[in-house]
Amino acid sequence: MIGLPVLVGCAHETDPARVPSSAYQGPWTAQPYYYLPTGMSGPGAQPGSAPGNIPAATYQATQHPAGPAAQDPAQPGYPAPAPATAAPPQALPIPTPPSSPPALVYAALSSEACANQLAARQLAVKPYAPNKATRDVALPVQLSGPLNGVSIVMNGAKAPGTRGDYDVLDCRLALSLDDWTRELGRRGVRVVRHASLLRPGAVIRRSGKPSQHALGLAIDVASLELQDGTRYEIQRDFAGAIGAPVCTEQSEPQARWLRSLICDTHASRVFNLILTPNYNADHHDHVHLDLEPGKTWFNLH
Repeated sequence: MIGLPVLVGCAHETDPARVPSSAYQGPWTAQPYYYLPTGMSGPGAQPGSAPGNIPAATYQATQHPAGPAAQDPAQPGYPAPAPATAAPPQALPIPTPPSSPPALVYAALSSEACANQLAARQLAVKPYAPNKATRDVALPVQLSGPLNGVSIVMNGAKAPGTRGDYDVLDCRLALSLDDWTRELGRRGVRVVRHASLLRPGAVIRRSGKPSQHALGLAIDVASLELQDGTRYEIQRDFAGAIGAPVCTEQSEPQARWLRSLICDTHASRVFNLILTPNYNADHHDHVHLDLEPGKTWFNLH
């Protein structure tokens, strides 16, 4: 085990309970990159039947790709009707869209339920033996490989899960990262480098309560690298301005790319709280993303 000092948490070190409800930004809309169970029995096997699955419309689109069969029957080239003796096609059931934002669902999971989700998704995640450093983590785990083709590694490390206690996270955060990396992969991301995951003993300054880093429910993202070698660094490329809104048009392409990712991530509701360099000087070089069990708001600063 790597011994870690007691730290004051990054951040939002205002007590989450003090965050005003006015910080909530817009309604949640389902995104097409949530986890879709496969090979499962029961209600969870149908897309959209459990919170976090892909929306019904997206699922239907994948089952009925555009092609000749979607043309107007009155147009030339439309396939001939099936013979009268052929069995009529069975209509696909329309699954129910997710009823709750993924962050709320994941944060509320028990350790057993979360472990079952990890097993169902077959993620590159391994158990981590509890110790003094993980005392505030409900179910400590460690990444053992990429998620959806995206490696999440600590600054200075070469592979996921190679920095001992520093690379520990709560099982529930692993589920959010699984969802998030689906979107990252769509954008061509190959590597996410973080400055912090678990920080034992980290506390919220005003309340003295354990921060989300102490709970293994937060990650501080420092940079992202694409498949083509392009690298986006938060400190260099975000173009932050303390107190300014995050989701605004940017003149520099690097800032536009990062802002687009962060704002879409906020809209996906896979994290409760996102803090950028626009929040305060402590965040000049990273973006903080976390889960907040018991909270129903979503903040982006």
